[in-house]
Amino acid sequence: MKTCLITGTTSGIGSVTATTMARAGYRVVMACRDPSRAFTLAKQITQATGNGEIHVLPCDLASMSSVRNAADAFSGLKLPLDVLINNAGVLCARPQLSADGFEMMFAVNHLGHFLLTRLMLDMLCDNARVVIVASAVHRTGVLDLENVETLKNFSSLKTYARSKLANVMFTFDLARRLSGTGISVNCLHPGVVASNIFPSNSWLSWGGNLIRPFIRSPEQGSAACATLALDDRVARTSGAYFNSNARQANPAARACDRVDQSALWAYSSSVCGLADTL
Repeated sequence: MKTCLITGTTSGIGSVTATTMARAGYRVVMACRDPSRAFTLAKQITQATGNGEIHVLPCDLASMSSVRNAADAFSGLKLPLDVLINNAGVLCARPQLSADGFEMMFAVNHLGHFLLTRLMLDMLCDNARVVIVASAVHRTGVLDLENVETLKNFSSLKTYARSKLANVMFTFDLARRLSGTGISVNCLHPGVVASNIFPSNSWLSWGGNLIRPFIRSPEQGSAACATLALDDRVARTSGAYFNSNARQANPAARACDRVDQSALWAYSSSVCGLADTL
């Protein structure tokens, strides 16, 4: 049985994707910061799909120690990893720092996934797939590594866009570094999806409620993610950005800047306590 690890599965795109992977016959490992909700969902997925191989892995992407503990726990299972889906994401209405002292959206959306992916590389099997849920808002993002450890000039949408730009840049850089290994790395824009990413009791949640009737459902939003994880037609594609219809699209030019990619990689490796080279 093949194994898929997904972050952020307790709602939205993540829960739908977890169900899709279970229905496709994968052992699903749900990396979540709220194990109790994850266990409830695991039972629901088993009931819906008949797949009893649904597991919960406690993992708070805002804490590097939690990410390391999760990677160690998964390593202890001695399972080859066929698909890694970096799906979890946060959108903060107010400035806040992570447990390690980084702006929260950059910490969760980029650094936590960067660290988890790097720690999982030795566990990826031949022809494994790494799928990163990014966003089209990366086009408005600006790489600003000098301010990720402060809350200076905080703007919810601009700061979120920076973290999504980091997702796309990480995708391209990692794909290039893994070239020739058989492991593919791709990212996608799921569309604007009706999920709980909009923080409650904030202007973002009010705005989200206003547009909710006009945006994509979690089922629609998860479709592109499932395609990158399962479809044989993209099995040999790596280092690409896909739109919400699972078609290759052109990312922002700044996401393709190799100098900035290298700067992001070096910074992320340093603060995560990792070697710069694989």
